[in-house]
Amino acid sequence: VTTAVVHLHGAFLLELFTVGMRLGERGVPYTVTPHGAYLPGALQVSRFRKAVWFRLFGRRHLARARTVQAFSGRELVAMEERCDVSKLRVVPNGQRTLTFPAELPPEAADATRPIFTYCGRLSAHTKGLDALLRGFARSVAARGSGTLWIVGDGRDRGALESLADDLGVTRRVRFFGALFGEERDARIAAADAFVHPSRHEGMPTAVLEAGSLGRPLVVTPGTNLDNDVRRALAGFVVPEPTPEAIARTLAEVEAEAQRGTLPGFG
Repeated sequence: VTTAVVHLHGAFLLELFTVGMRLGERGVPYTVTPHGAYLPGALQVSRFRKAVWFRLFGRRHLARARTVQAFSGRELVAMEERCDVSKLRVVPNGQRTLTFPAELPPEAADATRPIFTYCGRLSAHTKGLDALLRGFARSVAARGSGTLWIVGDGRDRGALESLADDLGVTRRVRFFGALFGEERDARIAAADAFVHPSRHEGMPTAVLEAGSLGRPLVVTPGTNLDNDVRRALAGFVVPEPTPEAIARTLAEVEAEAQRGTLPGFG
């Protein structure tokens, strides 16, 4: 008799469905974490394909799972029509405490403050990075004095760099590419505010890492961390991932930075 429990991460992947079916045939229980894949916004992307996939494979995959993890109450509600509610468990992502770097990167000394930093996968739509660049450009046009740092890589990096050029903000935007460990932490720690304007996802670990480093957070409801940020007085919530809303929030961050009243610690 096996005592193993397998944890499967993701959704809409035939490989995961196949693994789940094989585990079920062998009597091995498994847990599924969809990572926000069944949230309404996520389901709008490739909607028809996902609907067909779920009808053919996804429903059986979730039905055979012992438990299904949701990161938030919002995700739990979205999952209720997808699987047996008795299987659902709300378990947010965890985060170990990070050590604040002894030295900040040299770029921080030359950057125009405040520094707004994003770190994560460069997926323009999911992460709201197109709206972030447009919102930052609006802030610059309104004589905002900030600098935008973008840490990470992905398929949309070239398109985002081109967008920054088209918007005329390349001198105020820095793309660092993928960084890891202390080098990445130092870029996050140097930020006056950590910005994550997701349209939809599960619960981004980069926001938790920035919070662990004491950075003021700027998040959208799409991160599923907006209520936590409000409760903890840990930063700012952008009501929707639009350029207009982002520009207004960046201006608010800049005003508080000038007053020395930003939340967080350094």
